[in-house]
Amino acid sequence: MQSMREASISLTRLKCTQCQTSIHNGVQAALRSTLGLGSRRTLAGVPRWCWASKIAGYWPRSRAAARRSEPEGDSESWPDARADAASVRQACEASLRRLKTDCIDLYQIHWPDRYVPIFGQTEYKCANERKPVLIEETAAALKDLMQEGKIKAYGVSNETTFGVCEWTRAAQKLDMPPPASIQNACSLVVRLFEYELAEACATSNFNVGLLAYSILAGGLLSGKYRGNKQPAESRHTKYPNFMSRWNPTKGIPQLSEAVEGYAMIAEENGMLFLKNPLIIAGGNCYACRQVIIGATNLDQLKENLDAFEGYGMIRIANARRTPRKGSTGTSQGWIHRAACNGNRSDWLVKDSRINALRRAVLTRLPKDEESKRPRIYVYGNDVPEVQELSQGASFCAKGQWGMEVHIHEWLLASPYLTRHPDEADLFFVPAYSICMFEGGFFPLENLDNKYKEMLRQLRYFNRNRGRDHIFTFGSGLSASVFRSWRTEIPESIQLSPETWLFNDVVDMKEPCFNTWRDIAVPGYLHRHEIISLHQAAKPLAERSYVAVFLGRIDSSRGPHPSQGGPDVRAAIRRLKEKGEIFVAQNLSFPEMHAVMGSAKFCFVPKGKSAWSLRFFEALFANCVPVILSDFWELPFESFMDLPSFVIKWPMDLVGDTLMEYLKSLPDSTVQEYMDASKAWRCWYVYPPLLHEQSMAKSDELKEVCPGLDEENAFQAIMQLLASKMRKSWTMTRHFGPGNFHEMLERLESSETSETEEVT
Repeated sequence: MQSMREASISLTRLKCTQCQTSIHNGVQAALRSTLGLGSRRTLAGVPRWCWASKIAGYWPRSRAAARRSEPEGDSESWPDARADAASVRQACEASLRRLKTDCIDLYQIHWPDRYVPIFGQTEYKCANERKPVLIEETAAALKDLMQEGKIKAYGVSNETTFGVCEWTRAAQKLDMPPPASIQNACSLVVRLFEYELAEACATSNFNVGLLAYSILAGGLLSGKYRGNKQPAESRHTKYPNFMSRWNPTKGIPQLSEAVEGYAMIAEENGMLFLKNPLIIAGGNCYACRQVIIGATNLDQLKENLDAFEGYGMIRIANARRTPRKGSTGTSQGWIHRAACNGNRSDWLVKDSRINALRRAVLTRLPKDEESKRPRIYVYGNDVPEVQELSQGASFCAKGQWGMEVHIHEWLLASPYLTRHPDEADLFFVPAYSICMFEGGFFPLENLDNKYKEMLRQLRYFNRNRGRDHIFTFGSGLSASVFRSWRTEIPESIQLSPETWLFNDVVDMKEPCFNTWRDIAVPGYLHRHEIISLHQAAKPLAERSYVAVFLGRIDSSRGPHPSQGGPDVRAAIRRLKEKGEIFVAQNLSFPEMHAVMGSAKFCFVPKGKSAWSLRFFEALFANCVPVILSDFWELPFESFMDLPSFVIKWPMDLVGDTLMEYLKSLPDSTVQEYMDASKAWRCWYVYPPLLHEQSMAKSDELKEVCPGLDEENAFQAIMQLLASKMRKSWTMTRHFGPGNFHEMLERLESSETSETEEVT
């Protein structure tokens, strides 16, 4: 997907000390190898790395100004920071010296030399005005540096509409380029840029690209401070006076109220906390739509990459449906102006680069062992269709079908991975097909063609008729999202959470799942959902509902149109009307989890909407799941004692008898089931990879699943795949005693020589 379109992000200079202490060595290596750190080469006119630095505006007794020469001295002797010509040159040359480079791509004025209300101030007070260094003097100094080749472009920060207009006027007078960028705060709770500054910076006017900072409002929009929490390692706990305008205990009260309101909206729409402010920060019409990130650990780095990748996918989805006026209309997608080239040409950081960084980070994670069996070869982007169908990883990693992404990424970081196909026991084919379909990128007919073409490009598929190849299908459609699967991959291994028929597809009359060929796997539950469900689980004595179902019970969710059978959801509807069961839909996550955590039994009927994920959710709410689907095969049946914690009731007997049975069960029996589920449920968890590497032993997910390192969905899948492994593949390999291979090589060499002579 990302090879077909591009989205730009801002790569600004990382603080070296913070890099060394906060980012894992493996991630540093990934950054260097993927983005070309340290290299000033270009690739087809696209810089591989962009250096950016700043000079401070007016600040009394500034340590930044003191550091321009050595030694810096004590604070009493520090000079004032100013933006006069001499200071601009001194600051720039000091940055070049420290960076050990001969040129800075983007050099910015950190804040104006004149008085302006910044850093949380919103009201201009005439009494604070002072005599400033004229913008024209600062601009002339920057022009000299550009002509000397010491900087390529310049930008402003924390500027106002008046300032942008003055900078543009000065640039015209001096016959130099206008500012390439403006780095201002922009987030869900700070929209000042949008009032009228956006008009000045728009591409149709002065074309000054926005580099948004404080996009998470100092961490408030991450959700970690909700409920007046103060996480031990958070910024506002460790440095309570730094950027105190965002401190939840020191900032204005309305901030926390706004964050809580946004969080509720996010949860009502299926988003956990606020993972998407990065998407919103760029606005709708600004020249750059780029953001500054501040990752201090692996987990945050992954979330930032997720947000960038998701942003690109969402923008592209909108572009395909309703192209914007003035858009290029090319298949390359959205192309944004960037600040890093002095000639103001387009600088593009492709989504594929972000994807490559994501993969590089995963493959460099530390592994417990060098290798394990089965050895699995994962097809990569050298196959164009694999590249198209396995991109947008973060966009496609949400909800049940996210297991397609998580299994793929885990294999890339696992000790089961082999890069040598000749030693592989199995071959994994990455594809997020249901995400591509539901996201509106490829209709089913196109997906079918792409799969067919992909199979022709898989070098090792035909050597064993695809029997050693693994495909993932995450939705209710299962493999039918690839319509021709029965003729194209009839003997390949399928991993899918859906083992029976999808409800509303008339021409799907036989399930895709084959018990003896395929593996049933759990859908994906986010760690925050698992923790929330666990926290909402009440002791048995405090549970007020006998049974609940959270999902749709209307007639459209009835039996399969071609198969018929009992209408289980209609039976649930009748139980609701009698007041025997609590039924609801469209609840927020906290409301849904609270209901499940207050019930003894959770119904899991087959059908579309609120289907198999309800089973896994029930386990973590410690609500005994009641399966109301005769033919659904649960994941990992070969080694899990499912009857010890799951009830499976006949579909055609759903009604009063079922409720009579459930009510007859003594609390001691219900408690036994609840205890047994705790012993088995963590096998259904896909641990988050990067977070798993950095989380402390006290992490909340580890509190739910203490043995998660050994008991999780990835390990269960590998345990079942091992049973499909062969010591020797007799169909595809030749073997014999003595000089068998030497003889074959001699014969093959002889035949080659004869062919050449004839030719």
